[in-house]
Amino acid sequence: MRIILEVTDGPSQGMKIVVASGQTVQVGRTRWADYAIPDDEAMADVHFAVASAADGCRIRDLSDGRGIAVDGNNVAESVVRNGNQFTAGETNFAVHIEGQSLSVSGSEATADSETTANEPELGLVAVPNTAADVCGHFDLSDEAQVLLDDTMEPQAFLDRLCLEELFPDAVRFLAFWLPKPDCVAWGCRCMRTTLDDPLPGEQELPIQKAEAWAADPTEENRRAAEAAAEATDPSELAGWVARAAFWSGGSLVADEMAAVPPHESLTAQAITGALMMAVAQGDPAETTDRYRTFLAEGQRSNAEREGA
Repeated sequence: MRIILEVTDGPSQGMKIVVASGQTVQVGRTRWADYAIPDDEAMADVHFAVASAADGCRIRDLSDGRGIAVDGNNVAESVVRNGNQFTAGETNFAVHIEGQSLSVSGSEATADSETTANEPELGLVAVPNTAADVCGHFDLSDEAQVLLDDTMEPQAFLDRLCLEELFPDAVRFLAFWLPKPDCVAWGCRCMRTTLDDPLPGEQELPIQKAEAWAADPTEENRRAAEAAAEATDPSELAGWVARAAFWSGGSLVADEMAAVPPHESLTAQAITGALMMAVAQGDPAETTDRYRTFLAEGQRSNAEREGA
């Protein structure tokens, strides 16, 4: 079940955010949120979380007093249905849920299948439009910063980084550009090209659990990746792809505790760290080739996703 939040009124009118089954994303005014609406000054830095839950779309107020209004009523947490609307800051959102009947003034009608017919099958529609958007989430080297301009498209900037052999910047950029499931899947494939084959059981399990989450990003698979990561030593590369999966949404603490959402950048940071460690542990004479292999794998996956 996918959820689509469409901005119907406000500074980012027309923006759509798609949440895949089992995912939780945060929306706010700054880059500390997964998806930012920077021109809505009434919105908190991280204003609310939206989750694809078993009972539909669940929204939760994270705004520390600014509030969320569903049908004009302020709520701390609420399930919203297909066709409902809610307001955060000065932005109005309409909720579209695949496969759920349309709820309008207490009556139900058949949902319009054309609403989501042209959306991608997985991930989030509100992707960065420029390379500068991506780079707003991490620090570039001075050499890479010189190459960046405000209008450059992400692929063009990544190609330039590779051409100039600024490989650490390229790896970091690609990790932040890819949607989280694709980023984790990329890290898993790179680990399999780096580590011994067959992998020892303690390294095979975390990669398998991370791969399972990337293929089906449910809360159950995320928690399974957490358990696999906790069973590994921090020095083991395989554990970091499982940590990246666990840090991709939900809460960092047990379900019965007050939720502590992970920082938006943790997934990309974990994958970047794993790949950098993999490069460092290899033969120094093969460093450039290993970077190129990793980046080619990531770009191939990105091209397949965009062409799907």
